[in-house]
Amino acid sequence: MLTQTDLPEEPVSLSVRGAEGHEHVVTVGRQLGGGVSLSCSCAMFAREAWCRHAVDVLCMRLRALGVSEDGLEFTLESAVMGTKAEDLAHELDRALIAYERALKRFDESRSGSLAADVVETMGAVARDIADAAATVSDVVLRFKRALDVARVEG
Repeated sequence: MLTQTDLPEEPVSLSVRGAEGHEHVVTVGRQLGGGVSLSCSCAMFAREAWCRHAVDVLCMRLRALGVSEDGLEFTLESAVMGTKAEDLAHELDRALIAYERALKRFDESRSGSLAADVVETMGAVARDIADAAATVSDVVLRFKRALDVARVEG
C-alpha cells in the first residue's frame, strides 16, 4: 500500500505522440484526497477538458504513446493507481472502443439498398452507434467531473 510519502510531489509531465503524429504534453498529478489533476496540450483537451491521449496515459499505455523513459512508468503509476480517475479512464477506454467498433461496423455494412434485411441491419447498426455514443457521453461526463473535483480539492 502506498503512503502519502510514496506519492510524487510534483506533477508528472510526459511528451506523447498522438495517433495523428503530433507531440503533446500530458501532465498528471496526485492530489490530496485521492484526486488526480490532468492536462494535455492538445486542442481537444483545451476544447473538451479530456482527450484520448490523457485516457491512454491513465491506462498506462506509455509505449504505445512513444514514451520510453526509465522510471517514469512507476512514477506515473504511483500518481494514478487506485484513483477514481484511473477507474473512469479504463471505463472510458472500453466505451471508446465499443463506439469505434460500432462506427466500423456501420462503415462496413453501409448500403443504399432498400431490401428488408439490409434496412434491418442498418437499423440495428444505427442503434448500436447511438447506444455506444450515449455510453461515451455518460462516461466522459463522469470522467470530467472526477477531474473537476480534483481541481477544486487540490
